[in-house]
Amino acid sequence: MKKIIVLVALALGFGFVGCEEEVKFNDPSFQAQRDYKLWRATNSVAEVKDGTLRVYGTDGVESLVIKIPNYSFGKTYDLGNNETNIATYRKIVEEDTLVYKTGYEMGSGVITLDPVDKQVPGFISGTFLVTAERLEQNTVKEVKLDTGVFFRVPLREVTTTTPAQILE
Repeated sequence: MKKIIVLVALALGFGFVGCEEEVKFNDPSFQAQRDYKLWRATNSVAEVKDGTLRVYGTDGVESLVIKIPNYSFGKTYDLGNNETNIATYRKIVEEDTLVYKTGYEMGSGVITLDPVDKQVPGFISGTFLVTAERLEQNTVKEVKLDTGVFFRVPLREVTTTTPAQILE
């Protein structure tokens, strides 16, 4: 009986040794599904200038800028029905930069900023869904970024002494 107890204890012990998992956190995070594949920014920042929020993420080839004037935490903003709430997606292809945008009757989507109680001071978090468009040879081309999230992206106030670095 003692042998069985010892063997069971050893089997359980060896079973737990191989179950170690390395957990990685993506904090800050700026990512979305594009064409059913994960797109993740390697660099992200958010800036506020004159009351307008700009959240920016890039991986060096693709980038997304979300612009919301007079923003408030906990609110949802529609894209594609005005020229104020705008998302701009850029992708570098060889020597060209393809630019897709939302605007008045152009593209669609929503941006939701997390409520104040879920925000961390000095950072911003929220979710987004963007369908941005561009005109190519009289044909509308679009790119969709769904299940998008920006989580704890560093947020800073832009003043005359700290110039904006985000391109639109």
